[in-house]
Amino acid sequence: MKKLLLIAILFSTGLYPDVITLKTGEKLEGKIIQETKRFLRISTSGKIRKIYKTRILKADTATGSPEEKNSNVEM
Repeated sequence: MKKLLLIAILFSTGLYPDVITLKTGEKLEGKIIQETKRFLRISTSGKIRKIYKTRILKADTATGSPEEKNSNVEM
């Protein structure tokens, strides 16, 4: 029982991807790996994409913790 709980905890952090919603309506799901004043880099499906913040409507990060799960990236 303890092993099952430990495995569930270890894998639960990857259940919530970061989601970037572009002004076009397109949604990108993956992991934000870099943030600067002008752009974000997100790893999606094995590719790394550079998205300028002027194109982003909303960016939700998911760290796995309930407090930070829906925190927004500063635009």
